[in-house]
Amino acid sequence: QHDARSAREVVAAGGVETLAAAMAQHAKAAEVQQHACAVLWRVAQLGAPHTARAVAGRGGFEALEAVMQNFPAGSSAYESALLAVDVLQDHGLVEEDGDEEPRYPGKAYARIVVKPEPRYDGAVAMVGR
Repeated sequence: QHDARSAREVVAAGGVETLAAAMAQHAKAAEVQQHACAVLWRVAQLGAPHTARAVAGRGGFEALEAVMQNFPAGSSAYESALLAVDVLQDHGLVEEDGDEEPRYPGKAYARIVVKPEPRYDGAVAMVGR
């Protein structure tokens, strides 16, 4: 499903943390990184702003940053990570830090500027249904 409710369900079920852990475990697997970045992008985009904050604050940003450090610019994994970071930036959750040397071609270093939201528990997730 590609809707806000599905994105919130992924967050409520611990999907961001699970993806971040899988990305760390398979750090050199380009296809795993590309698909995981695409899921983080979709979750952040569809359920914003809550799900975007969850991606930024529950390990997703660090996982995306690792992809951008471990894969060359222009690779599918890198570009997928860049798209997800752009969504976080669009929501004001990360910002370009002009004081730093750019770490990535075409992008300045991004840093988290919000604290993570608390998780939805099952009861809260059911309220919207």
